[in-house]
Amino acid sequence: MASLEIRIFIAVIFILVLIFSLIGSSMSLVTYIRRRKLHKPHLYLPVSLCIADIIAVSVWTLITIIALINEGWFLSYEICALQNYAMTFSNVNNMHTFLLLGVERAMKFLKPSKHEDVFIHYITLALIGAVWFMDGIIAIFPVIGWGRVRFYPEQYQCIPEYQLSTSHLNFLFVTTYVIPICLLVVLCILCFMKIRSARSKVVPDSGIITEEYHGSDVNPYSYGVKKNNLKFKNAGIKFKKPKLRPIKYTSQGYVSDSETDDESLEMEEVKRPFYLMSKTDYDLLKTYVIIICAYVLCWFPYVILSYTWTYSRYSYIPEWLILITVILTHITSCIKPISYYFFNNNLRSAFKKTISLSKCVKR
Repeated sequence: MASLEIRIFIAVIFILVLIFSLIGSSMSLVTYIRRRKLHKPHLYLPVSLCIADIIAVSVWTLITIIALINEGWFLSYEICALQNYAMTFSNVNNMHTFLLLGVERAMKFLKPSKHEDVFIHYITLALIGAVWFMDGIIAIFPVIGWGRVRFYPEQYQCIPEYQLSTSHLNFLFVTTYVIPICLLVVLCILCFMKIRSARSKVVPDSGIITEEYHGSDVNPYSYGVKKNNLKFKNAGIKFKKPKLRPIKYTSQGYVSDSETDDESLEMEEVKRPFYLMSKTDYDLLKTYVIIICAYVLCWFPYVILSYTWTYSRYSYIPEWLILITVILTHITSCIKPISYYFFNNNLRSAFKKTISLSKCVKR
C-alpha cells in the first residue's frame, strides 16, 4: 500500500480526471443537442461514447477515489462487482464502438451511396443498442460465475481474478482488442488508399470524387419516386425557400463545407450521380484515428501487466509502474473531448459557439 502522500497525489489526479471527463463529455453532449448541424445519424456513435465515458467515471473512477482516500476497501462485494462491471463495460464498449466508427467511415469513403442508406436514424440506433446489449452481457460474466471479482490494493480497484480463469482473460483480450484492432487496421488502410487514389485523379477547380454513378447503376424508377416524394414533401405548408449551399473546393480538391455554420443551408437529399469527398469527413476520419490510437496505447500497458500477473504471478512488478498503468486507463475517458477540441476545426468551432451561446443566455 502506498504512503499517504502518494495516495493523496494519485487521488488528486483521479479527481481531475473525473472533473475533466464529466465536463468534456457533458459539453460534447450539449454541443450535439444545441447545434442542429450536428444532428446526423453517424454522429450518434460519438454521442454513445460520451455517455459510456460519463457512466465509467461516475462509477469506476469515483469508487477508485473512495478506495484511495480510505486506504483500502471497506464497501460491500456488490459495490466491488459494480466497479468491475463499469470498468469492463466501458473498455469493451469503447473498442466495439470504435469498430462501428471504422465501418461508418469506410462506407463513407468507399461506398457513400450505401452509407446514406445504412447509417440512417433507426439503423444507427439499432446498431448502438446491439453493441450496448452485447457489451453489457460480456461485462457481467465475472458476476455470474465466469471468474471472480476481488479488490486489488495495488490498483485501488476491483478486477477479476484472472489466475482462476485464464480463459476469461483470453476471451476479453480477443473480443476487445484482437478482433476490433485487426478490422480497424484493415478499414483504415482501405480508407487512406481510397483517399490517395481519389486525390491522384482530381482536376483543377473540381472536387475529389469518391463514387460515381453510371446510367445502368441508377434505378430510374426509384430515383423518380424519391424525387417526386421530396417535391411534394410538406405540400401546402408555407415556408421560406431554403438556400442551397454553394460548392467550394479547397486547394487539395476537398469539398469545403466547414466555412459556414448557417443551419438554414440544406443539401440535396436525392441520390446524386457522383459523390465528392468532404473536408469535414476527412478531418473526422483523422480525429477518429487519433482517438483510437491514443485509447489503445493507454490501455495496452495494463493489458500486458494483466497477462504478467496471470501467467507469472510471482514476478516482481514495481508499485509505481502498476499505479501508472492504472492511471492511464482512467485517463482514456478524457481523450475524446480533448481530441475533438484540438484536432477537429468544425467540432472546436461548435464547442466555442455553444459556450458563447450559454454565456448569452445567462446574461
